[in-house]
Amino acid sequence: MEKSSLLWYKKNFPRVTIYGAIASSFLFRKYYNLWAFDKETICDKFVDRGVPLVQLDEKFAFYANIIEELQQLPTTFNIQCIRLNLKPLLDSICQHAQEWCTTLGEKLAAKNVKNIDKMRLEIKELSTNLNRATKELSDFKLVMQTIDTIQTTTLTKEVKIREMQETYTTLSEHRILVSSMLVRKSTVSGEGSMGDRQI
Repeated sequence: MEKSSLLWYKKNFPRVTIYGAIASSFLFRKYYNLWAFDKETICDKFVDRGVPLVQLDEKFAFYANIIEELQQLPTTFNIQCIRLNLKPLLDSICQHAQEWCTTLGEKLAAKNVKNIDKMRLEIKELSTNLNRATKELSDFKLVMQTIDTIQTTTLTKEVKIREMQETYTTLSEHRILVSSMLVRKSTVSGEGSMGDRQI
């Protein structure tokens, strides 16, 4: 290396190194949103909007793809004679992506649990009214009204039950574990359809 080139290199080494570090950081700017926003608030709003399950599935797939993409990146980056260890950064971003999946899954499961409890109470009330002893005319009218309610809402409730089951299936497919998920899933499956109840 010529003397003039060597002098230039020594003089500009800090600047070149800093520019190289800044350039390498730009590679990760597209993941900024993963740590810039509050996961709890965003996921709450997203689930409360009642978006279709297919969109939620796409969200889980989106974060899973980010993790897979990051895991394929090299864990070191060379700037001149300096080698940057990117593994802590990559691991941190992957952790944020996984936390988005987990938080969204927990919010979705919590909403599912509320829907299950609500439906269980509705079915219990219908069952109680249906099995009421018809001693008075009012009792007979209530039983007939209950039968009519069951006949008109059976299909809707069966669709809701299937949606709940599909929700847990989606969480399971993306390996998102939430507390009491399996218990709640078996509860939904055990409810059966309203059409199976005695009329």
